[in-house]
Formats: sequence, C-alpha cells, structure tokens
Amino acid sequence: MKRVICKYDHSFLRELHVGEEEWIVQKCRYNARKPKEGETTVLDGSSDKIVQEMIKLNQNPALREAREKGLK
Repeated sequence: MKRVICKYDHSFLRELHVGEEEWIVQKCRYNARKPKEGETTVLDGSSDKIVQEMIKLNQNPALREAREKGLK
C-alpha cells in the first residue's frame, strides 16, 4: 500500500513524511454519521451543524467581501 498525499483532483502531490500518517489518522479522519435503523440518508448537509454554519458564513455579505479581498 502506498502512503501518499494527493491533491483534490486526485493527482499525486508527495509521499508521506515520517510520523505524518499517525497525525493524519488522528486529526483528519472523517467518521460520517451512520443512519439509524429505517432512516434514509440524505447528503445535503441539512442535519449537519458544521455544514449549516458554513452556509450561513458564506451567505454573509461582509464576510464574503472580506474573503474576496483576502484572495486578491
């Protein structure tokens, strides 16, 4: 099994440095909420507090303007 870091487009970026794998597993692992029995899974973020907060932040004109200024 290869231990590599990839870009969002899945292209190779680099190989892992020593000790990096443990940190990644501890800090970056995503454990999706498992649906309860009989519950259908909807992946629109409507039941995720973090997703809803990000939507609010992205819809805030002042924050959007500040973010755009920071990107220039």
